[in-house]
Amino acid sequence: MGIERAIPGYGPVQASPLSTAKGCGMDLPNMALPKQCAMLLAPAGNLEAAKQAFQAGADAVYVGLKGWSRGGARGEFDRKQLRLCIELAHALGKKVQLAANIIPKPQERQKLLRQLAELADCGLHAVILNDVGFLREVRRKLPGLAITASIGCGALNTSDALFYQDLGATAVV
Repeated sequence: MGIERAIPGYGPVQASPLSTAKGCGMDLPNMALPKQCAMLLAPAGNLEAAKQAFQAGADAVYVGLKGWSRGGARGEFDRKQLRLCIELAHALGKKVQLAANIIPKPQERQKLLRQLAELADCGLHAVILNDVGFLREVRRKLPGLAITASIGCGALNTSDALFYQDLGATAVV
C-alpha cells in the first residue's frame, strides 16, 4: 500500500505490507476471510518503539502515561509524546491504546476521566483498565472510547470475559 507519512521532527515512517493487507495479513485468493480479526497489540515505551512496532506489523501499540500506568522505568509518555504517537498511528492507519492500569484513588478519578476525554478527542482509540468500578464509570462517561480489560482483571475463561463485556469492555487481555 506504500503509506508513508512524516511526523514533524521525527522523519518518515512506513507501514509494513503485512499490516495493511486485507484479511488480517492474509491475502489468499478464494479464501473466506474472518469476519473479525485478532489485533496485534505491541508495547511501546517511547516513540521509536512505537515506530518499530508499526513497521513490524503491529495493528496498535499500548503506552503508559506518566502517573497513570505501571510502566515506570520501562517508559511512560508525557501528554505531548502521547499526542505525537497518536498522530503517527493515525498517519499509518494504526491505533493507540493507553494503559491506565492503576487503581485510581477516589480523588483521582475525575481528573483521569477528564484526561481520558481530552485524549479521546485527540484520537486515542482505547484505554486499558484493571479497576472494575472505574471501567464501568469510563464506559458510562466516555461511551465512544474502547475499553480493554487489563490482564490485571484476572479474566481466565469465557465467563470472565463475558463479565467484563457486560461491564463495557470491548476487549480482554
